[in-house]
Amino acid sequence: MRGRRAGILLPVFSLPGRGLVGDLGPGARRFLEFLAEGGQRVWQLLPVGPTTEEGGNSPYSSPSAFAIDPLLISLEDLVADGLLGPGDLSPVRSHEGCVDYAAARAWKRPRRARAVRIFRRESARWARELEAFRAEHAAWLGDFALFLALRSALDGRSWTAWPAAIRDRETAALAEARSTHAEAVEHHEILQFLAHRQWARLREEAADLGVELLGDMPLYVAHESADVWAHPELFAVGPEGLPKVVAGVPPDYFSDTGQLWANPVYRWEAHAADGYAWWRTRLDQALRLFD
Repeated sequence: MRGRRAGILLPVFSLPGRGLVGDLGPGARRFLEFLAEGGQRVWQLLPVGPTTEEGGNSPYSSPSAFAIDPLLISLEDLVADGLLGPGDLSPVRSHEGCVDYAAARAWKRPRRARAVRIFRRESARWARELEAFRAEHAAWLGDFALFLALRSALDGRSWTAWPAAIRDRETAALAEARSTHAEAVEHHEILQFLAHRQWARLREEAADLGVELLGDMPLYVAHESADVWAHPELFAVGPEGLPKVVAGVPPDYFSDTGQLWANPVYRWEAHAADGYAWWRTRLDQALRLFD
């Protein structure tokens, strides 16, 4: 900390938005201007990873410790990039009160899919930037995209209930899965590219206005995540992927019985053995997003 500053905590999803949920577009930029005009120098956020219905739409229960929630992609900014037309924003669905995640996903999903189709059609325009993004995020992007593609193809089942060869990440089975689901994998990679691109723009605008972004990194990750599936050796899970030891907190002022979070705890000796590579990658990603 380089001095005393004032700021405001506001999750991205709480911003005004035209897609039933706050996003990284005009509403976020207006909020940055509001902060700067009020002499605020920090925007504190909740985690920005993907949220899911089965995870209670909680930003603390995400299928990835690295990805950005595609729900936060601004459709208005996609229009500005030529990936959607103005008609794709109709009818206007304003965000008022509590976020209706199911409605927001239903409204935005087909519009994002259309943007991805246009992106593919104009692939030459984006090819160099997309390949650079894939290379920069190679440590997690491919596994995350395949994880989502497989979950969709396998009816949303937990990864511990997938065919054993896929669950256990056998080399031949993974190669076949990447080939079979190549289009879906690419779809999720493109969405991450677009989300990170919009985030980078927002961070640049924040810097121009003298506002720093303060992130939130949950200590634990969800069991139902690409992270645990891709690196079971780093977590306290058994041979079939089921948790052996999970996290929580003892009784306190908030709960007489404590809280069972159900996140698998870390095998710290395994992290130490490879120089904490997963943690260093996670911290590198956080510093790409936040100040």
